[in-house]
Amino acid sequence: PRASASLLGWLPVAGLAVGVVVEPRTIAVLATTGLGWGLIFVAVVLMALGRRWMAALLRTASAAGEIP
Repeated sequence: PRASASLLGWLPVAGLAVGVVVEPRTIAVLATTGLGWGLIFVAVVLMALGRRWMAALLRTASAAGEIP
């Protein structure tokens, strides 16, 4: 479960990297437009919430003895 949580945590970064490889202007659009900054903000908030949720799930599973 911890490896899965780590993988899920890195997926958004990998998605951005793929976006930059496919279309190099991705970073420019995100960094120079209001919509881009809004999307970055939403992404960071969602990533933080996801990490907190995953940490809570791991704590619960660990307390129940389901994680070796």
